[in-house]
Amino acid sequence: MVEVVSDVRELAPTVTNASPDDVRLEALLVGIKSLIIIKYILQRCFDPLSEGSSMYGLLTECVVPAVQSSETVLQEYGIECLALCCLLDKSLAVDNIILFAQAVKQGSGELHAKGLAALLDIAFMYGIADLAPSLGEPSDFVSLLYSELESEDERIQATAGEGIAKLLYAHRIPDPSDVLEELLVLYYHPDTSGNDALRQCLTYFFPAFSYMAHDNQAVMQQVAVRAVCRLAGVLKQQNSDAQSGATHGQAAQQIVTWSDPRILDAIAAMSSSSSVRTSVRMGTYSQIAVDALKRIFSESPPTRKVLVQMLNKLALDENTPHTHLQQMFVLVRTLAQQGLFSDMISRNALAKFEVLLLKLLEVESADDVNLESWLEEPEMVPIFEFISSLDEDDDAT
Repeated sequence: MVEVVSDVRELAPTVTNASPDDVRLEALLVGIKSLIIIKYILQRCFDPLSEGSSMYGLLTECVVPAVQSSETVLQEYGIECLALCCLLDKSLAVDNIILFAQAVKQGSGELHAKGLAALLDIAFMYGIADLAPSLGEPSDFVSLLYSELESEDERIQATAGEGIAKLLYAHRIPDPSDVLEELLVLYYHPDTSGNDALRQCLTYFFPAFSYMAHDNQAVMQQVAVRAVCRLAGVLKQQNSDAQSGATHGQAAQQIVTWSDPRILDAIAAMSSSSSVRTSVRMGTYSQIAVDALKRIFSESPPTRKVLVQMLNKLALDENTPHTHLQQMFVLVRTLAQQGLFSDMISRNALAKFEVLLLKLLEVESADDVNLESWLEEPEMVPIFEFISSLDEDDDAT
């Protein structure tokens, strides 16, 4: 196949008495043909790229000049071929990653799209941590990908969303929590309602990611409240505009479902003989309720309403850590005393959640709870300090 490329270049017809434009066009066609052949060769090549090899010769003789060409079409094919070469040689990828980043930042049209695809494929192959030093910090690399999620071009947005989802799934991003939160907001945002490719990809991604491993689900649990808070205002505006899409209640329900360790354990139990150990991991799940209750004190009334309704979507049971039940009860009582909810629906939702807590704490009523005895427990100190800080803020205002 390598010889075919040489033949295409050597046997190119020579047009006599041709105008400069005809000569340029003929050279362009020869270059495109050569790069297409090289592309198909590289797609079927699995051997490491080494100096002195025939493929390395094609890289230096055809691919690099195409990337450096002033012809946009040659740059596009050249970027594609160079990316395939980088997948065969890590050092080449590290040396050229900045070139693909420049194609994303400064390129337009197909050059931009192919530069983004190359950047994502190479990051998937080697991981962001190993490639980022050429661009700065890993956060700089991720920020570049973030910017593509905001593209007005739906194809670019879908490519970025799918690529980032793959990177998360393959554990190629050093700090996945912020990235997962961004994808959740993007998925439910009304601006992406018409991007079917992006929505379809993420529809499959979130449950696959969450139910693949407990570490993955722990990340979903970690960002659940933050994502719901960000979505509360967005989806409220969406509903008022009568646009199609999920409501904030539906979004919260889905995120809670993806965070439920019992579903993950049930799936694992179906594919193996291991027993379900839900009680071990209910702590990270019930932490969602603690985080939601704490956020209610500082959020706007519409967001408070979303969060208090979210509490009753959490399927807390006897496996919930007792300390978390205590923390939740103290926070619920404080909310009730401060009267932060003016609407009946929210007050009823908070009262319903309190009834559940009393049942799990195995007490008849709130009066039967000895809060003073809890003051001495080390695990409760942070919660009482949090409540004291609220009182100090009220005094300051």
